[in-house]
Amino acid sequence: MQKKRQMTSEMWVVAVLIAMLGGCLADIGATRLELHINAPCRSSETVGGAPQGAVDDFPENFTKPSDIAYRRLPGDNATKTWITAVSSRTQHRVLMGKTVEGGGIVKWLSAGPTDEEIAGGDSGKFAGFKDGTRSQARFNNPIGIAIDAANEWVFIADSGNHRIRLWDRGNNSVSTLAGGPDPGSSDGEGSEASFNTPISLALDPAAATTTLYVADAGNDCIRKVEVIRDGENIRALVSRYAGACRGEGTTQAVSDLGISGDLRLDGDSCAECFANGVLLDARFSFPTNVVVIPEKGKIGVSTEKPEGVQLLVVDAGNHVLRLVTTTRVETLLGRPGYVNASNRPDKVQIFEGGAYNDSLHLNSPAGLAFSDDGWFAFSEPYDDRVSRVCQDQVVRVAPKKVDATVADEMTSFSRPAGLAIDTRGSNSGNLDILFVANEGSTNADLLVRAIRVKDH
Repeated sequence: MQKKRQMTSEMWVVAVLIAMLGGCLADIGATRLELHINAPCRSSETVGGAPQGAVDDFPENFTKPSDIAYRRLPGDNATKTWITAVSSRTQHRVLMGKTVEGGGIVKWLSAGPTDEEIAGGDSGKFAGFKDGTRSQARFNNPIGIAIDAANEWVFIADSGNHRIRLWDRGNNSVSTLAGGPDPGSSDGEGSEASFNTPISLALDPAAATTTLYVADAGNDCIRKVEVIRDGENIRALVSRYAGACRGEGTTQAVSDLGISGDLRLDGDSCAECFANGVLLDARFSFPTNVVVIPEKGKIGVSTEKPEGVQLLVVDAGNHVLRLVTTTRVETLLGRPGYVNASNRPDKVQIFEGGAYNDSLHLNSPAGLAFSDDGWFAFSEPYDDRVSRVCQDQVVRVAPKKVDATVADEMTSFSRPAGLAIDTRGSNSGNLDILFVANEGSTNADLLVRAIRVKDH
């Protein structure tokens, strides 16, 4: 019924809602490991505000948001304040500001320079490359972003420049951590290392030194970047972490709504594009998102007790989500090379009759985010879909239509891309808030959506 297709269309990276991870799969074909998702399912509802389900007063001149990152600031039970970063590939800049949640409304604060900063210039019209102050700096299709625990460092995957950049808010500067002008797959320090269209990055909060994991999409692998303070200098050591890092030097272009290029998935003849197994022997096809799984979400592989860092990777070219442990790569969700039909039910069992449901196909997944409580979410931009995983189910999430006056566009997503989750985002109990970069929206009021997630 479903068949493999060649993926040469636009693709993207990003993040949105799925839920508690408890049980899934692994080895395709022969035996699949059962990685069960036991967390309770949660329901979702639209956060209040004008319009319903959006971050109120988000800057209208900042369009096509691609990724979202946030850190909570101290606040009381009535008001929650976040430092929030949003990237825009088409405007080649990164917006840093504050959002506040109180009374059921998530609102963007833009009262002055202490509330809002932009790296990449205010015009956001031209791609380029330049280090310097945040207003002098230039990017080329910046996508993935991450904020350190002190809210001082913003790490940026500058995909079109094949570099990892650092925005140091303390000294108002943007510098290059690693990578150079030409695509490649070399390991090394700083400019000695090379990337090929790095799209997503994730900070490991438990690492002894600042550690980033990078989805190096054009190289089909995951890289590790250790950031070391050496007096006043900052050093970055780059190494291969998972995947073969094919390093063919062919660049991938970031188009209007996604990444375009040959994803090397050509029917039955692409065995080299997918493989589970030992870390460096595994194969990915254009990985576009990576997150560090929080302690409560860690997944046991067979009888192996989960220890050390675990990553969840969007393997977009293979249409699957992959689990990366300290020793192995396994398939967690989806079937390699098989694309989801547009009429996939809103709720699908991962297991049926004790066996993995091979009809559970995904369509170029992109956005990915974990709650500190262990559940996670993902987006499928081409289906305008956001999903959560809970109790061995994949469940669709959408903003609710609160009354007949709410327009239909308020109750759906448009090319949902990057995701972020605040685990305790509500003033009425420990409810989570899912932020969605609504990259395809032409409505300035719906660029960033806010969905409250709660227990049934």
